[in-house]
Amino acid sequence: MAKASAVASGELLNLDPKEILADDNTRFGLKDTRIQSLASSIVSTGGVMEPVEVELIQPGANGHKYRLTTGFYRLAAVEFLNKTQAAGLTVPAIVRESADTKSRLKRQLAENMERENQSPMDQAIAIKRLLDAGLSKMEVREVFSRPGGRKGNKIQPASNSFINMTLSFLELPKSVQEKIHNGLIGVAAAYELTKVPAEKRTAVLERAEQERQKALETEERDEEKLLAREKKEAEENAKKQGFQDAVTQTEATFNQAQETLKNKTTQAAEAYAASRQKFDNAKDKKAAATAFKEAEKVRAIAEADFDAAKKEYEAAMEKFEKYVASKAAKVAGEKPAKAGKEAKKVSSADVKKAAVKEKASTQHVALNAAEMRKVVSELTLPGSHAAVIAIAVAFQRCFSGEITDEQLRKELTKIVS
Repeated sequence: MAKASAVASGELLNLDPKEILADDNTRFGLKDTRIQSLASSIVSTGGVMEPVEVELIQPGANGHKYRLTTGFYRLAAVEFLNKTQAAGLTVPAIVRESADTKSRLKRQLAENMERENQSPMDQAIAIKRLLDAGLSKMEVREVFSRPGGRKGNKIQPASNSFINMTLSFLELPKSVQEKIHNGLIGVAAAYELTKVPAEKRTAVLERAEQERQKALETEERDEEKLLAREKKEAEENAKKQGFQDAVTQTEATFNQAQETLKNKTTQAAEAYAASRQKFDNAKDKKAAATAFKEAEKVRAIAEADFDAAKKEYEAAMEKFEKYVASKAAKVAGEKPAKAGKEAKKVSSADVKKAAVKEKASTQHVALNAAEMRKVVSELTLPGSHAAVIAIAVAFQRCFSGEITDEQLRKELTKIVS
């Protein structure tokens, strides 16, 4: 292995994972399921196909010579394989020039947003890291730009409310954050929790989860009933189709037997008429009589076949009619079953209901952005106390993205102290 000082920027190396320090991620955490899925892909392809990116650092006592800038899941998957399967894999890595913290974080975040859907907690961590690195709130909003406008065809910076709401998730307990990260708690439900007093949040969430579990169990029972009903209906439909097929087949046989009997009867009648003619000699008369007997024998067989086909057709029709009548009577006395709805996570409605039961209701009439700006603007009018005006001006600067939440806190502290 070449010394770190001798490595040129842009050089592609195969590095021992132990040489790479992965301490600067913009995510809330890596998901085990994705690590294992990527590990399986690495095994099937014979290694990591796309290089990670690293920066040179001063070698430390722990053996780290490089800091990872992009490719955290790829590195984690290789480490997983080396640990669980003694794979002995290396990581292809491109060495980049050391960048300032802002640039590095932006690059990481851009790659994360391109490769996968970020969880709300991933976004919260990324926003905080960017603000801590010195980016203005407006710059952070631009990093999280999204389609907007009346028709959604214009890329616009994320709203202040999105930034503030997402950051508020960092105030929740770690256990709650993990559930948000794993999709067990929706964004709206998480935001409702931030409105609940801190000491009540755990109790409210537990009650909401209990209520949701009860609802899920009820829905699962309803779904099982629905599936059983659908299975029974499928079986009944198959049974009905069997009766219909039997009627169709026996009717076709009956019609064919009827046509055959008609033809054979005509032939027998013609043979009889021929046998009753005057003949010049006894031989011809005997031949005609024999032909009639044979024709009559064939007609009798056709008649027997007709009787049998008619009997089978009538029996099939009787069974089908009885089946239809019994189904009609049964359906008349039944009530339709309700289908269960899919629900996988705690909703904002669950949190609101639980908060009410825990006497920590989040129900209130919230001001929208325009109303809040109007209130703050009115506080800056002449006649207000100087400190009130200063506070309102500070809030206006924060709303406009001129200062961050942290800078606002410092200004407010300075005003009231």
